[in-house]
Amino acid sequence: MRPRNGCKTYRQQLYERLVRKIVFGEYPAGCELPSMGQVAEQHGVSRSLVKQVFGDLAREGMILNRNGQPALVRPPSNDRQELVMVALRNLNFEYGDGPWGWQVLQAVSRELLSANIPQVNIPFERMKDEMWRNLSSGIILFHDHIFQEGRTLAQEWGKPYVSLRAFVNEPGPNTVYVSYRGAAEQIACYFLSGGVKSVVNIVTGQRLHEKLSAVDPCHRFHDTFRMLTASGNVSPDKIVFLRSPGIFVDPGPEVEKLLEHLPRPIGVLTDSDYISSKLALMAIRMKLRLKKDIMIVGGSGLPEAGDWSPALTSCRIPFDELAGSAVRILAEQWKRGVNIVGPVGVPTSLTIRET
Repeated sequence: MRPRNGCKTYRQQLYERLVRKIVFGEYPAGCELPSMGQVAEQHGVSRSLVKQVFGDLAREGMILNRNGQPALVRPPSNDRQELVMVALRNLNFEYGDGPWGWQVLQAVSRELLSANIPQVNIPFERMKDEMWRNLSSGIILFHDHIFQEGRTLAQEWGKPYVSLRAFVNEPGPNTVYVSYRGAAEQIACYFLSGGVKSVVNIVTGQRLHEKLSAVDPCHRFHDTFRMLTASGNVSPDKIVFLRSPGIFVDPGPEVEKLLEHLPRPIGVLTDSDYISSKLALMAIRMKLRLKKDIMIVGGSGLPEAGDWSPALTSCRIPFDELAGSAVRILAEQWKRGVNIVGPVGVPTSLTIRET
């Protein structure tokens, strides 16, 4: 196999050839692929390169690699012809890149599999390849920063699409998003029940809100702050907004100093369960009593937060419902022959644990 026009590697060429064979039925769903040695011989490449391509296909959900057995084309159990393309920030998206997004991606894969719809995961820059215009029948956009460009491309192609978003103040069509209002109101009630007199809000990946007046409906926990200040228990100048450069970053000495001087009880709210968990450990080291001197809530809703020590009070985010809504929006577009379906907000709630 020779590089075509000198612009694609052997790996890219073999990958695209095998994708076409799978999608167009030469390797039908549920069948065993030829061995790596056979594929290498058929295409004139090394066995190690075939192994790399099989790994790519497995990561993208098109085949199942099985120890000691031939790889299996991912098997839908009916005759559906849809192929959903999931556009990611990068192909090797793992838990450490974003636990919330990883949970959603796993839920999407489970939902598509249960609906017998083949799935291929691709990095967003490859979404623009002409091959995918012909092969895909629907697109799931997976990160906020690719939403606008991805939506434009899907509309140009006339393809059904849906965007999965963590939070959006004014959702557009074909959008599934997390509606934080229920959890936000419950957080306010939780803090008020504990007599909270001051609040620290740590945000990641967005602009720093320096004053309460800067907190508008674009903040996912706007209703929390609105209810706290309306109650008279927490004055606006006792709500402090801080910014963290990342979801796994340890709270610094400035946070510890702040906790020492703020009126207690203190309510702490972050959009990262990991940061909230580290704050809980910091509070214990500072001899602050959880739920007495300080109440801590995480906002990313990770299921594993209930197994941490101390078990974290956190928003409950129904990841399977998010994924199911996304697939239903695609199905509605296929059924009706239209590419515009109203937005769907998936409600959240608060799960109270040890913090």
